[in-house]
Amino acid sequence: MDDFYKLLYFTQMENDSLGEIPDKKIEIIHSFLIDVDVLTLRVAQLEFNSRVRKGQKIWWDDLKVYLGVPKSNTRDLTILDTVTTVPFGLLYELFSISGSNQEFTIKYNWDILDRDGLFHSDVDVFSTYCLAQEWEIQNNEGFLKQFSGERWIAIQPELEEQIVHSPNVNVIKKSTLVIIELMSRNDDFKRFERLNAFVKIFGLLSKGALQFSMLEEFVVFEREIAASAGGYIHETKPIDEFDLEDFFNFGFQIIELSYHYNHDFDEFMAFIEEIVSENNKEKWSPETLGLFKDLHTKYLNNKT
Repeated sequence: MDDFYKLLYFTQMENDSLGEIPDKKIEIIHSFLIDVDVLTLRVAQLEFNSRVRKGQKIWWDDLKVYLGVPKSNTRDLTILDTVTTVPFGLLYELFSISGSNQEFTIKYNWDILDRDGLFHSDVDVFSTYCLAQEWEIQNNEGFLKQFSGERWIAIQPELEEQIVHSPNVNVIKKSTLVIIELMSRNDDFKRFERLNAFVKIFGLLSKGALQFSMLEEFVVFEREIAASAGGYIHETKPIDEFDLEDFFNFGFQIIELSYHYNHDFDEFMAFIEEIVSENNKEKWSPETLGLFKDLHTKYLNNKT
């Protein structure tokens, strides 16, 4: 909640008005686009500039994004001096005309250390989430459903006023809110991917179908580092005796599993309990669901 209050009340309202796009700038932008002919880009330019001249700008027209930033770069802002800026409204105009779904980068400030970062997306994904969030804010759905009851009552009216009804003076806030959701979605995907990978590794090791010696060269913590924590867990406790906490700690040693759970076992256990409760057999195999349930039961039994 504190983070959302920070977003609502301490994020600047002012945003640079980007104005019309001159022909010279269009030539630069075109050099950064992929598979876009100049004529199509010119049509998008005409539509964009027409909105600006008539005073009919949408908030995307003042949202500055970057073309040409490598996806691997999420922190080094010095590269922004070597690429080019473009109004997101122009990219969306291009997308509407031709279906050209260009990738772009946007600078944001949403970090516990209050550092600027670079977020990468594409026009289709970003615009979809922008449009969906307005409806979700008004209907307490989607990403913001975590705010319910008194917590939601305290924040929803101001959030709706700023994000839904006054978009042109809250460009940074609106874009930041979408970035927060997309970052959360990406984190959820990486969390699922990492956990699913470790489940497969764990299963092969526990069945003896894979020897740890075959993996040791590639694990996160080399033997010298693991020794400071008493060695690799599976070498001091048989895998078939593992409970959920052992599984979590072993996953940390092998592929740094805990990174996606803030290195917090309680957070990991709550996540596993949710998986077991949902019993989603389309997302998790019956074998995996059985493993989670067994490990969780062992952990509870060991604590009693």
